[in-house]
Amino acid sequence: MKLKLLFASILPFSLLIACGGTSDALPPESSSDGKEGACAKYCESLSSCDGVNIKECTESCTKNRGVSRAGQEAINSCTTESLCSDSESEVETAGASSFLCLLGAASKIDPSEAAQTYCDTSVSSINTCLDNGPSENDILPCKTVIGIASDELLDSLNQCATQDCSKVEVCVGIELLKEIPPGLLTGNASPSPEDLGSIIAIGVVASQLSIDTDGRLGDLLDISGDSASEGNTRNDVTEPTPDPNPNPGPSPGLGGAPSN
Repeated sequence: MKLKLLFASILPFSLLIACGGTSDALPPESSSDGKEGACAKYCESLSSCDGVNIKECTESCTKNRGVSRAGQEAINSCTTESLCSDSESEVETAGASSFLCLLGAASKIDPSEAAQTYCDTSVSSINTCLDNGPSENDILPCKTVIGIASDELLDSLNQCATQDCSKVEVCVGIELLKEIPPGLLTGNASPSPEDLGSIIAIGVVASQLSIDTDGRLGDLLDISGDSASEGNTRNDVTEPTPDPNPNPGPSPGLGGAPSN
């Protein structure tokens, strides 16, 4: 129950936030590499939540390609034990506080070269190819939130933006699908604590795009289970097929077993 409340509290903000940090003798903070220490601290901070295996959480978080080290460190700085409270109201309050904290941290990050290319060039190119025209998020300007996404993810999206328009939509969709936790794609597994960073990173880059929810990219990014197939995983992405079970029921909470 604690993890279900945590996930419910943070998930609504996942399309809006990103953040950062610094460290010497490590890869650039904009890279997804060098997160071992930050991931360990994050998972330890959630040790009081039901179902958290610190070792597994740390390993999975460290392997997450979509989140930068800066982003993970900022998530750490905005995570409190109150997110694991038994009180729903306390978790909701802590979630809102964490959201505001992350917005502030994001605005302090100097965008990397890959981030600047994404915000200055790729977003406009991708939106033009989506037939929705150039778009600018006035609520969350790109460079104030993009820091949570890694250079590795942004480089991939920047490459997509240089392709012929007929290929851009699928290219972007596939790159983002690679970052979606498999459990959210198939509906057959509960999201885990380390999935939070992936969800935020996807939200940050997608919030700048004019995605038609009825279009092809909207279908690719539908993680409700209605259009995602079990073949869609981080390492094996295929065209989505109809879900054989169109009514999968309520999504289970974080941490493993479905909530009653």
